[in-house]
Amino acid sequence: MNLLFKKKKQSSSTSSGEVKMQELIPVTAKEVQDEFDKAAEEMVVEAKRILEQARLQDEDEILALEEMGFTKAGIVKNGIPLIKKMVKVKEEIKLAEYYRLRYPNYIFLTDGRIRELCEKYGLVMGNPRQYIGEIPKENRVALIHFSIGNEDKRYMLRENYITTFSSRSSFHGFRYKEISYDEFLKFEANENKKDDYNHAYIEKELIVVAPPNLFDLENRVISNYEIVDKADPIVFYPVRGGYLMVTRWGAEEKIGELDG
Repeated sequence: MNLLFKKKKQSSSTSSGEVKMQELIPVTAKEVQDEFDKAAEEMVVEAKRILEQARLQDEDEILALEEMGFTKAGIVKNGIPLIKKMVKVKEEIKLAEYYRLRYPNYIFLTDGRIRELCEKYGLVMGNPRQYIGEIPKENRVALIHFSIGNEDKRYMLRENYITTFSSRSSFHGFRYKEISYDEFLKFEANENKKDDYNHAYIEKELIVVAPPNLFDLENRVISNYEIVDKADPIVFYPVRGGYLMVTRWGAEEKIGELDG
């Protein structure tokens, strides 16, 4: 059995939010890759279980009462978070089924599910510029020829905003939000909205999920399982609502262990 990295039993975070890996046990890359393969199906099963348990009889009444302003009434205060959770879960089920039929050769996972697997196996999410490992020939081909429809790409809108605190003090920044393909086309067609501060774009940067030793971590830390400034590789492409797994490699190679 090739020992590649260690499966994490639990983790803790420092006061700065930096993730500290600890209490790991041996696991093979094949086990990890198999779990990523099953993750999409398990995600749908879990989502359906949540929907069944969270079924509400008074959903329409709760929404109506909230609209009327009864936001602190018990039935509304307790029901609204559950309704929002159900809406999110239903959307995840819908997206998983859509991508399964549209792109049967690729596995769809939400950002949350990827981070759960990173936590479980001591992996991190980095970008291609930080990856320092090898890329086998067949995986290079898979990366170069990966393609999806325009309607399934992830479109983002950057908006400029200014918050004024007083006549002499204000804060300038940007807000980012995901938009639909139709919204992207409408924004691009409206020349009055576009300028140096406000623009829409396609989120195309891949994420690489792998053990920390396969990334350049100089002057960087790992926060929430993602590499920020200061296993086996698995590459994902951002799409509406999550990511599609493009390719992965190295299941039989010995990479090393994480010390925690």
